[in-house]
Amino acid sequence: MSVEERKRSLEIAIDAAAGRAQTIMSCSDQNIDVVMDLAKHAERAGADYIVVHARQCFTFDFGPRKSQ
Repeated sequence: MSVEERKRSLEIAIDAAAGRAQTIMSCSDQNIDVVMDLAKHAERAGADYIVVHARQCFTFDFGPRKSQ
């Protein structure tokens, strides 16, 4: 989904909940500027919660395995 589609889907969810249920928006993205934009939109739109999953920014290199 595009950023605008994600924002609109939250607005629709908030309207549909109409105060009868709490709302949450996933603000996860590879770009921190998009994360911040979505989080600010969620706050303005009235979301009760946001969730942000940290992206993996490292790799493991265990080197060659020893034979047993």
